[in-house]
Amino acid sequence: MRRAHLLALALLASLAGCGGSDSPSPTLKTVSVPTQTQATQTQTQPETQTQATPTTTTTTTTAPAEARDEALAKVSALGYNPVDPSQWNETQTLRVLVGVRKDSGDGYARRAFFFVGRRYIGTDTSDDSAGIRVDGQSDTTITLAYALYGRGDALCCPGGTGSVRYQWNGSKLVPLDPIPPASKRR
Repeated sequence: MRRAHLLALALLASLAGCGGSDSPSPTLKTVSVPTQTQATQTQTQPETQTQATPTTTTTTTTAPAEARDEALAKVSALGYNPVDPSQWNETQTLRVLVGVRKDSGDGYARRAFFFVGRRYIGTDTSDDSAGIRVDGQSDTTITLAYALYGRGDALCCPGGTGSVRYQWNGSKLVPLDPIPPASKRR
């Protein structure tokens, strides 16, 4: 890696004195340099030939898929089936998967499972909710929307929705809004 970096600097230095007013301006070319972790690192070097567009090399790694797979396995080990694995956002610090309890015959026993990186940090509540969906995500905050039920509401037809923002403060998960009572979340 260091050798490739020095080679790139030497090339830049040699090209710096070559650019007269009649020579074409250098364009950028992407060069792939393999590293010890088997990922591909992209380095940009000037090229003296005119090129229509720079080429890029995509970095591929299995770590994001492995982290998500570990989270899915954790949710499963806790007795829940993930509802929508695409909710997992690898680019965020705080991540979430909503799961439905495996023995739930009607699919209305759900919890949100939170992770920081690959580390499992807990659920949204200590009891199940009939309906939960991820309503918004940022790096350290996730908003969950809960189905809320009134007295005469059938399980299929909640009368409203309540949103709760959960934030990772660097040491623990903190609800920023009041969590609806279990009697409203059924």
